[in-house]
Amino acid sequence: MVALLSRLIVSLVAFLLFSGLSSVAAEASNSTTTFTEQAIPPRYALVVALAGNKKLTEYFSWSCRTIFDSRDRFDLLVFHENNQLLRNVTCAENVKFYNLGEKGLSTEIVKTVLNTEDISNDAGQQLTKTVDSILQYIPTYLSELKPMMGAIFGRYLSSYRYWSYTDPDMIFGSLSQWITDEDLEQYHYYTLARNWDAARLFLRSQLTLHRNVPEVNALWQRLTYFQAQEFASRVGGISRAIMEAHEDKHAKATPPTEAIARRFFHHPEGWYSKLVFEEGPGKVKIAGRVFDDFFREPVIRIRSATANGGTALLRCQQAMNLSHCIDHYHAKLQDPDEADHMKRMFSIAPLPSTQMKEVEVHIDRPEACKMAWLPLSTRSCIASEKFHHGSNHEANAAGKANNAEHKDELRLARVGECVLSEATSATSERVWYCNDEKAAPRQVHEAAAFFHFHHWDEFVAMSKAASTINDESFPSLPISHQVVDQRAAGHAEHHMHVTSDCLVLYLRYDRALVLEACKAAANRERLLWTLNQKRLLLQHYVPATSILKAHGHEAPRPVPLSDSLALWRRKIEQGPTAKEDGDTEEDLLRRENRRNKQRVMKERERRQRKRDRQRSEA
Repeated sequence: MVALLSRLIVSLVAFLLFSGLSSVAAEASNSTTTFTEQAIPPRYALVVALAGNKKLTEYFSWSCRTIFDSRDRFDLLVFHENNQLLRNVTCAENVKFYNLGEKGLSTEIVKTVLNTEDISNDAGQQLTKTVDSILQYIPTYLSELKPMMGAIFGRYLSSYRYWSYTDPDMIFGSLSQWITDEDLEQYHYYTLARNWDAARLFLRSQLTLHRNVPEVNALWQRLTYFQAQEFASRVGGISRAIMEAHEDKHAKATPPTEAIARRFFHHPEGWYSKLVFEEGPGKVKIAGRVFDDFFREPVIRIRSATANGGTALLRCQQAMNLSHCIDHYHAKLQDPDEADHMKRMFSIAPLPSTQMKEVEVHIDRPEACKMAWLPLSTRSCIASEKFHHGSNHEANAAGKANNAEHKDELRLARVGECVLSEATSATSERVWYCNDEKAAPRQVHEAAAFFHFHHWDEFVAMSKAASTINDESFPSLPISHQVVDQRAAGHAEHHMHVTSDCLVLYLRYDRALVLEACKAAANRERLLWTLNQKRLLLQHYVPATSILKAHGHEAPRPVPLSDSLALWRRKIEQGPTAKEDGDTEEDLLRRENRRNKQRVMKERERRQRKRDRQRSEA
């Protein structure tokens, strides 16, 4: 009996001990699993939608290649409708294609607007057909739908912490060097603006990261033009306008798509931005991290093993020729004295912490915001009083302009980063804060996270020799292909790695847009100058002093660039300066210098006359 009782006690102790150890092991296992899940870095999705099966912007191959350097955090998600042109496109491994099939985009759009999965009835089918016809005729209509993309493609975005709409005409650097996890997690909306352009308060349609939560993804439903009845009525109006344009016998060969867009479309940077600022959850940040093509200076995409190991976009300075610019940045990367400065051009990590101060926002003076493409009531910006020289100079210098003619004029502020505070209650007022660049300089004007095309495509469209935007623009890139068969998805996906450490984007003298290896471009420029006495770059300014002196010429002073697009177009239409008999290269340069100065002076006089006229009318 005692022996039996002893065996029972031993068995019970062993059971309890085993159970305790098992529970401890299970608890340890659970804690390990939790730690592993938390250790997985968040990923962010960039969404591109392509309408139709036979249309693709020439720049898309550059976008889907350069996104490779952001693969540690970012994926590029491409939604298309069995696009045949994607079969020959080579992309990075972090580009994911989703074939929605014929009318796939219009089907998903209508389902999202009507908030139903069943659109098999006549009304649903007719609306889908109408939306599809609009997308085929005016693919840019997808821009209006960007705020909806978190809902339209929600099932594809479930594994991402943030998502953003973007465009298929971008050249990316290392985005994760410019958008850190710690900084991003503070905000529900994070948009990248042009350098020094954060004073214009709107969400940029090129890249605005949204936190992937229901209250953010559903905010678009509060826009009245996305209500089902209003949406169907407006879509019907667009369809009728398209039919009238086709039936008009006196219409131009190119249908008036821009007129239809201005009449019916709502730009996402307008009403949606206003809605986010007034009713959106969480905080909003606008950060200047972008280059665009408003200026013609070349852009160098360069990878550095020393400056945080990232890839940055660097802009050549005015009056630099291409080979000089490339040598300039390579020398800086290898100079130990420039190490700290160059690190700031490849990442925001070395930059000082922000020092935000409250700023005044002007919503009653939309003309100061320079946002003419948006409705007046959606324009808001940070501006300061503009001071004038002249008889009232002393008062202006003291900041006390008393002249009634001038005191109300505003100037758009040069701001690098701005933040909109979170509403603490339903009645609390949200406040804008901007970084004090003097106390904490964080805006690097020479560097950016990505490049966006806008004016250069117009420039190239007006030229006769703009046909080099294809794979031939990568003649010297060592590219490794890994072809993955995806016939079920409607195309073959190609993975590639851009192993070149330096690429340069520029407008060539024959008005062709080129992206090629830096070494090849620099050699071509030197060869052209030596053999043909011709500039490689299409620019207002003249080649650099070093090149001119090497060939026995005196270097003229650089010609300042004008920011007038009209002046730019006149330069395009006139073409290169004609060479007369007996002219030397120095004569050509002097004549072009004089012509450019005259154009700039005329443009300044025209603007002054316009300002005087506006004052007299006021």
